[in-house]
Amino acid sequence: MPIEIQEKTFIGKLHDAVDTCYRLTEPMRAKRKIALEEYSNGFFGRDINYTKKPLNVIFRGINILLPLLAANNPKVMVRPRSIELKPFAETMRLSMNYTIDKLRLAQSLQLAIVNSLMYMGIVKTGLSEGGPMVEDAYGYLHDAGLFYCDSVDPDDYIWDVVAKTREDMDFEGNRYRVPLDYIFDSGLFENYDNVKAKYKQIGDKYEHSASKIAKENLGNFEVQEFRPYAELYDIWIPAENIIMTIPCRGQGDKPLRVIEYNGPEEGPYGLLTYHCFPESIVPIPPVFAWLDLHHYINSFARKMGRQAEREKTIVAYDGTAAQDAQAISEAEDGEFIRVDNVDRVKEIKFGGINDQAYSYVEWLMQQWSET
Repeated sequence: MPIEIQEKTFIGKLHDAVDTCYRLTEPMRAKRKIALEEYSNGFFGRDINYTKKPLNVIFRGINILLPLLAANNPKVMVRPRSIELKPFAETMRLSMNYTIDKLRLAQSLQLAIVNSLMYMGIVKTGLSEGGPMVEDAYGYLHDAGLFYCDSVDPDDYIWDVVAKTREDMDFEGNRYRVPLDYIFDSGLFENYDNVKAKYKQIGDKYEHSASKIAKENLGNFEVQEFRPYAELYDIWIPAENIIMTIPCRGQGDKPLRVIEYNGPEEGPYGLLTYHCFPESIVPIPPVFAWLDLHHYINSFARKMGRQAEREKTIVAYDGTAAQDAQAISEAEDGEFIRVDNVDRVKEIKFGGINDQAYSYVEWLMQQWSET
């Protein structure tokens, strides 16, 4: 039997679990922010004197992998077991490909892949709600009754931190925002008397979010949005096979909605990871292995750039050879001129890139290509 949500402390426990998840993942999300800053290479910042990264191997690596993994919407092939079912198989193929194109699935997959390379890729799938005041509440691609597959930002993903594997988790969920009038008027929620608009915060407690980088120019203040939005959490509880929607802390101690989950037994969330770590839901992302090489490569690239800028070639001449120096400076390329003493005028080179630096950067790039 599903659990009866009557105790006011139950929602408080979920809020505590959410806060615990954010505290536990803070160091990893902080490193993700570092990777995002290196990836964007100062594009979103105000400082025009940002540290240059002439050989941005993080951007290069993602630029190589992303088109290989999700360049376009995936295509489905349906093969029937018997020839009599071929027309139905073809109809199913066309229908599935139409749905995938309508969802613009590649957009969600590309975001999930970028996140997976720096932390872990997370997607949430399900059926869009229908009815009055519901359409377009989650976006114009979320048509009523149609499948959706949304990328979940790692800063919005929450999970049972006590669990050692996903199968052990007692809950899993995500933070999201919806229009306030949708909560009041859709008829899907209850217990919303204390729910209030939560205006977008730049520089709030989610210190390591991607928006902290992308919206750096807004500074550290509350953005007054055109339309009021509320912050909610969807929590999937596999043991009870339910999805519970709760408000953020301080806006109620009762669930806003509890529905039966009807979907794959792995739940509504899918994770894309590459290098697992024992007894940890969070994997080791590939970009983390690139970061040290990225810093060394660009440190030497900047040093070589400074050496190249210092390189100069001058002509020095003896004090008694002023006429010879003047004649040489005025001569055209390949022209024959007469000088009294050619040894009194010499071309001298200063600076220049150290040849050993080329070899070292080449070796670092080779190591990066093998990670």
